[in-house]
Amino acid sequence: MTKNRRYEAHYDTLNDARIMKSANVRAATTLPQRAFGPQPFEWTNRGEPVWAWISWAEGPTTRIPAIATGWNDRVACVEWEAHGGRRSVIVWRNAVSRRTPKAPGQRQVDASRGLYSNGSAGSVKNSASARPQ
Repeated sequence: MTKNRRYEAHYDTLNDARIMKSANVRAATTLPQRAFGPQPFEWTNRGEPVWAWISWAEGPTTRIPAIATGWNDRVACVEWEAHGGRRSVIVWRNAVSRRTPKAPGQRQVDASRGLYSNGSAGSVKNSASARPQ
């Protein structure tokens, strides 16, 4: 197949823009290996659905749905689908919490944010008397 000479500059510019867009994917930061501790990892083939706080090289830490594929007493390995494919990082174990499926219409407490959720926007939990139903 030959190159289109008439619009060559236009398509080269589009291609360069696509390359720059894929190169600008946010980079998640992972913990160094010495943070893993002496205990070996427990790996799982299926993975556990979790919420994980991910630190980014540029930008704020965000909480995302992920899959925990391995863990020990200090850290956990989490994976998620992102633009450009599957991503994986090692985070502190306390930055990960299990995702539990909920029945339709059931309210659950998001303990990390102190929010109730029922599938729509939650409301702030204001006292110890507020309980999930």
